Amino acid sequence: MMKKKIVPIIIGVVIFAVGFFSGIEYSKYKIRSALSDAFSETGLSSETETRPAKNEVVITKAIGDEVELATQIWKAVSVKESQSISSKYGTPKVAKEGTKFVIVNMDVTNTTKDEFMFEPYKLEDNFDRQYSTYSDSIGSVDNYLNVRTLSPGVKENGNIVYEIPSDSTGYSLLVLKAGTNETYKIVLK
Repeated sequence: MMKKKIVPIIIGVVIFAVGFFSGIEYSKYKIRSALSDAFSETGLSSETETRPAKNEVVITKAIGDEVELATQIWKAVSVKESQSISSKYGTPKVAKEGTKFVIVNMDVTNTTKDEFMFEPYKLEDNFDRQYSTYSDSIGSVDNYLNVRTLSPGVKENGNIVYEIPSDSTGYSLLVLKAGTNETYKIVLK
């Protein structure tokens, strides 16, 4: 009798999970497609690109300075380095040998009329090497921002994590502002 009740529950949970994650991916796909179409028609760069073109104007910002883009306003509130990360509910992670974690706390406000999933920018170190966010961050850091849906006009605060080589003595976020020739370089260290 118990098995007959558990099987439909498990099937229901699996269907819900597949539908939930498919919906998130579809929303991200719609946003990327719309941005790609808009930029391809105008010949402009997307804000997620990271290398400035030769004619770009680089605007240097510091921790605490606000950056206004076409879809969002954000600022790096603080940054810290650590050999390990942990959260209240997850499993602690230790940086690989020869690496360190960079944890960036940010405020982000969606300035569009629709919600979208926040996708952080790449971090560039003093050797011009670029890094995406640390893939095992979910469950390893409290207040994780990378998987959060941003509602219009609501300021969100959270952390993003990068794993970089220990020899990186300086690093910045590089963000191209769509529709302009401006690249923001947010110096974190």
